[in-house]
Amino acid sequence: MNYSFNILEISDLQVAGPDPFANSSGRNSSALSQGSTITLSPGATWQSLTVRDDEGPLFETDSDQVSVGAVTVNGNTYASGSNVEVEYSYVLRPIGATDASQDVVIYVIEFESDVEAIASNGPLQRG
Repeated sequence: MNYSFNILEISDLQVAGPDPFANSSGRNSSALSQGSTITLSPGATWQSLTVRDDEGPLFETDSDQVSVGAVTVNGNTYASGSNVEVEYSYVLRPIGATDASQDVVIYVIEFESDVEAIASNGPLQRG
């Protein structure tokens, strides 16, 4: 079955503090403990990604999740059929927010083992 969702390129994000996306194998605990901030660049644009997956949700280390059609992210082009997986995630709270209901989860997306993009379970605002 094919699933489509929107992604943002890692290059569309500005990071202050330790880079939360520096590791392609897991979360950067320094980014968590030192309170890195992630800002969506003013010119950031979402792009649609379609993935074919027999199970439904994206999982880590699932070689059955592949791109449908070629996709270019961060200047790298991945052919149709390239492996796509969620490597890890972060729960973000907007600056100034005090209510957990405002939290947004971002999912770090890998293409062929390269961290290239994020998807989210809620709205993200530029700037």
